[in-house]
Amino acid sequence: MELPYAYNLHQRQFGTLPLQLAIPSDPDGITESFFARPGDDPAIVDERMPYWAHLWPSAEALATFLTTAPLIQPGMSVLEIGCGLGIPGIITGLRGARVTLTDYDPEALAFAAANWQLNLPDVSVNCQVLDWREPNPALAADLVIAADVAYERRSFQPLMAALDQLTRPGGKVIISEPNRSVATDFRMRLQEVGFQHAATITSGTPPTGCLIFMR
Repeated sequence: MELPYAYNLHQRQFGTLPLQLAIPSDPDGITESFFARPGDDPAIVDERMPYWAHLWPSAEALATFLTTAPLIQPGMSVLEIGCGLGIPGIITGLRGARVTLTDYDPEALAFAAANWQLNLPDVSVNCQVLDWREPNPALAADLVIAADVAYERRSFQPLMAALDQLTRPGGKVIISEPNRSVATDFRMRLQEVGFQHAATITSGTPPTGCLIFMR
């Protein structure tokens, strides 16, 4: 596979579902390269840090949760926002969903698409660049999923608005968060608008307790 950065292949197990994953071999180096860009680079100005290059505990926790979540049905549409490496979305694809993977970083989408191909080579996937501040209602799905997306306060309000616009009437949303203090207000807002705490799943190294919210 041709990808924008060197990578290693990993075998990971989520519930009963094994995945083969291409993960950047030097995510810290990708961050260093990001900060080496000129100060007027649009990505620098917009502070679009390459967080996607890491495999985060919340993505692992959400993937594990989705392996048995009863609401995943063959043929349903699933939209993953801030997909990074694409792992939760791939799990729903393995369970028969029609999946759209989105991220605001095209390099993240390159890895997400490669990981999809590794695990679902005969199934198509829709990969789209998406900025939460400008959600595309045409991408609205039966189920919207997201892992570790509330890491900057400036994103909280547009993220909440995007969740509403990207969920079809009667649809569901599942969010996984690592219980960071910076997102306390975001988690409170989730519960104010009808999200319920569905599970706490420990994942990652070192172990992190990740909160799963559903609406």
